[in-house]
Amino acid sequence: MSSRSRWYAHAASVIRRALAEAEAQGLDTEATRRCVDAAYPFGERRYHPYTMWLRARRDLLRRGGTPEDQASAQDRAKLAAWTSGAPIRGAEDTEEPTL
Repeated sequence: MSSRSRWYAHAASVIRRALAEAEAQGLDTEATRRCVDAAYPFGERRYHPYTMWLRARRDLLRRGGTPEDQASAQDRAKLAAWTSGAPIRGAEDTEEPTL
C-alpha cells in the first residue's frame, strides 16, 4: 500500500480543508478531530479507502503534515535566514574554500 495513492491524496485534501475550517472556527484539539472525522468522504469505513483515510489522518493530525508538507531542516534554516535578512547558504557555501 502506497501512501501516495489516489485515495490517500483525496483523503489528505479533504482533511486539510477540514483542518482549515476547524482552525477558522477556533476549535480545540478534540473538536478538530471530530470535524475531521465528520468529513470522511468515502462512504462505508472499510477496505482500502478507509485505510488510506486513516493513514492521511494520522499524518496530518499527529505528525503535522504529510511527507510532502514537511520541510527538511536545511529548508527551514534557509527560510529562517531569508526572513531575518541573512544570506542564504547552501551546502556548497558551508565548506571551507580550497587553495
